[in-house]
Amino acid sequence: KAVEHAGTQFWYNQQMATMFPRGSHAFDSAWYTWPFAWRGVYFGLVRDWAAVAAAPQEKHLLGFFLHPNPITMLFSTALAIVSFLAVAAAAIGRALSNDGTQQRINRALSSHLSPGGAISLLVAYLIHWLPYSTQNRQTFLLYYLPAYFFAILLAARVWNNAICSNLPRFAATAITISLCALIGGISCKLSAMVYASRVHIQDWNDILRLASTECWVNDPCWANLT
Repeated sequence: KAVEHAGTQFWYNQQMATMFPRGSHAFDSAWYTWPFAWRGVYFGLVRDWAAVAAAPQEKHLLGFFLHPNPITMLFSTALAIVSFLAVAAAAIGRALSNDGTQQRINRALSSHLSPGGAISLLVAYLIHWLPYSTQNRQTFLLYYLPAYFFAILLAARVWNNAICSNLPRFAATAITISLCALIGGISCKLSAMVYASRVHIQDWNDILRLASTECWVNDPCWANLT
């Protein structure tokens, strides 16, 4: 059944690539850009741009933007990379070590293979993300959401193992609260794009540029055209 499902999905994606090839939509994005919060999907809601232009100092309903908090995404991606490198280093170390060391590495790895362990979460993350690398059709950042879910769980597990389990409780709590405050602050700034709130034009442009990391490195970027 799994092979049959994979074959059907591959055929479906091939047909979609013929009808909707990659790059044929303003907001489609390649799979390898998703972990870096490069570009989400923008929905414009302005029906009368003349009315907006006539009252530039007023707040307007301009649109909404399907995009995650970039700090959360970049942070989870960084810890996913750390997890992958740690597992790779452990596997190489096991292959090059003696029997006693191999047993210690096996015990360490097996503790992370159980459900909710770092390795199992890393595998779940990769199998929900990497299959998109075989597709040449339109793909959007929202397709990354299942993998993003596991990336956040993996980040929490790695954070617990690296910070909460090794630092004094007060220090670990302070660092964790500071991280949550940073993420929460960014989320508050981005809330207008999520809830399609009325905002000033310049504030809207600033929100879009903050959310999309493509605009962090490219100036001007797509946000200047909205």
